[in-house]
Amino acid sequence: MEEKTYFFPIARLFMELTTIWYPKRMTETSRKVYKILAYFLKGNYYLFVTLFIIGILTTDSEADRDLNLQYLPTLIAIAARMWLLQTKKIKDLYSEIYDVEKRIASEENQNLRNIFFDDVKYNKNLTKLIIALNSFTNIQLILFSMYLWLELKNVLFTVVWYPFDSYQYIDLAALHQTLSSAYTFAVYLALNITIVPLILFATTRLKLLCYKFEHFKQFTDNIGLSPKDYLSLLIEEHQDIISYVVSVNHSMKWCFIVDFMLKSYTFTQYLYTVLKSFNEDRARLGLALFAFIVVSVEIWYISYHGNELILVSQELSKCIFANNNWYELDIGLQNDLLMIMVRSERPLSIVVGNFYTIDNNLFLKIMKAGYTFLLFYNV
Repeated sequence: MEEKTYFFPIARLFMELTTIWYPKRMTETSRKVYKILAYFLKGNYYLFVTLFIIGILTTDSEADRDLNLQYLPTLIAIAARMWLLQTKKIKDLYSEIYDVEKRIASEENQNLRNIFFDDVKYNKNLTKLIIALNSFTNIQLILFSMYLWLELKNVLFTVVWYPFDSYQYIDLAALHQTLSSAYTFAVYLALNITIVPLILFATTRLKLLCYKFEHFKQFTDNIGLSPKDYLSLLIEEHQDIISYVVSVNHSMKWCFIVDFMLKSYTFTQYLYTVLKSFNEDRARLGLALFAFIVVSVEIWYISYHGNELILVSQELSKCIFANNNWYELDIGLQNDLLMIMVRSERPLSIVVGNFYTIDNNLFLKIMKAGYTFLLFYNV
């Protein structure tokens, strides 16, 4: 039976549609058909990347080579992330998330459920926004590719090597490029909408924990546990959240590195295209400018939610102190609360490998790097 998820329904749908993950609820026959489809789509993608690289090496056109080199890092990064997200430790991470979601969604306290489902709704709206922004940019590229194929007849969007004369069989070559580009976009989108929910899920769990600490006495009275037993549960929950963040950093380490490199590269690439097209190609300028804005927004919302995780984890000590009855607890429990407050002073964070923390400072660093590039370009 398919595991229900609240934070990842759209992301999981896209991952299954692009055959990166296999659906669990399938008959034996449909599973075999799905596997054949998955092998075909992934095999065709890796073939397309290989032909794309050969096209760079064999073309005589400097302009075509430069265009291919602009897109090559993106294609390689997508292939790398697609492979990384199929590893067992990442699948285990998502299974753990589904179990915790089920437990939180079944909470009897309505306020806790409201906090959880408000963030679920926010995450769903954010995912839709990401899909809309990316779709607007990439669908334009696909439509432009189809325009070159169907209207101009003898023009291909990019140079890809084929073992046949691509202009003699231009319909076949253009169809392959268009379908491969559409699959590339779908995979890119699927990979893109899996990151923020991972971060937001940790933030939501911390919000729930903060609420429980703020209303410590109320919860102990309602559920009939002694303050010591209930505090033990909260400490265990805090340790689980810490373990989850550590697990995300460990399991997604290389995915975060590849994604950071890809977004930094595309940010610079589109900035360069905007500057280059400003006085030369006004038609290309509009598309490049919108793509640059989309990439900037993508970098910002990942950095913003990483920063929110840091801030909420630091808020935990204030929530404990906000509990008006903490001074009525015995000394042993007060010491336990103090230990949690001390631990919360070391914020939880998502890191890019061992290099950068995902926060607002990272966004500013990328913007500064773009500004430096702009200065050198004008020189």
